[in-house]
Amino acid sequence: MKKAKHPPPPMAARPKILLVDANNMAYRSAWRLREWPGLAFLGVIHEVFEFLSEDPHDYAVFCFDDRRPKFRLKLWPEYKSRRAEHRRASHESEKTYETYKASIAALPELLRRLGADCARCPGFEGDDVIAALALRRFGDCAITILSEDLDFIQLCDGERVGVYHPSKRKYERRCPDGWLYRKMLIGDASDNLPGLPGVGAVKADRLLDSLAPIGSFAEMTEHARIMANAGNRDAASLYASRDMLERQMKVINLRRVARAANRKTVITAGAFDARAFMDYAPLAEGMRKHPDAKSPRLLPWRRLFAGMARMEGFLEAEEIPSNVV
Repeated sequence: MKKAKHPPPPMAARPKILLVDANNMAYRSAWRLREWPGLAFLGVIHEVFEFLSEDPHDYAVFCFDDRRPKFRLKLWPEYKSRRAEHRRASHESEKTYETYKASIAALPELLRRLGADCARCPGFEGDDVIAALALRRFGDCAITILSEDLDFIQLCDGERVGVYHPSKRKYERRCPDGWLYRKMLIGDASDNLPGLPGVGAVKADRLLDSLAPIGSFAEMTEHARIMANAGNRDAASLYASRDMLERQMKVINLRRVARAANRKTVITAGAFDARAFMDYAPLAEGMRKHPDAKSPRLLPWRRLFAGMARMEGFLEAEEIPSNVV
């Protein structure tokens, strides 16, 4: 028997949840703290604390990559395949990446000892974990995604889900119409997705405007076919490349995988332990290598995450699956 659906609570009554893109924030911190590579992972925690000091939330989850999903590699075998080549482009890039790898390896256990909660999904990327939590697990909550990754704009709905970009100190609240189709046409060099050859941002906007209104990918390609027959070269190129473009759109569409990722996503609860935190080998080694660095102040973090621990009971009462903690 299906449960009766109830209307969601008004925005003011909804819990505010922060979903931290841990991999993205760790990479950002690796660049920002290059002079202190042994302690770059602390930059993630400091930045999250600063954000929450300005915009308090009821609960926070740090979301991590597991690995590239097989379905993406099946759709696009070259997905992210050139990142190693980009890293080797300069000594500085390679060194920053090594700092990032050390940071992302140290963060989960460091966060656990601080009392913070971490989420991971076997066989999925951190982006998929965030989509699963934002759209499924915490579907009745107000969500802020902390990340520099522009792909999360597709999750913004103008009301419940938003993204905060730390470098710009700016919130994104609404996904522009046709954003996913525009991304598909332009491509993404960092993910090795070429998009439609010869089409940049300006031409993509012009092409999508000429194809509007677009209700689905099939509808867009049908419009393109009609325009191609009328002599529009860009529309003809789109129609000829429709299979390739559809595969790329499936790769970048985070809503498509939210349900599957939610079933496997596990949130591991942290437990504050000051001694275990200060004795944690990566932190102790980093402090030894950088004696000029200030010792972490634990009390603010303890207060922050201890206050959030009470949130778990509320979420469980809202029939959140038992693997949340």
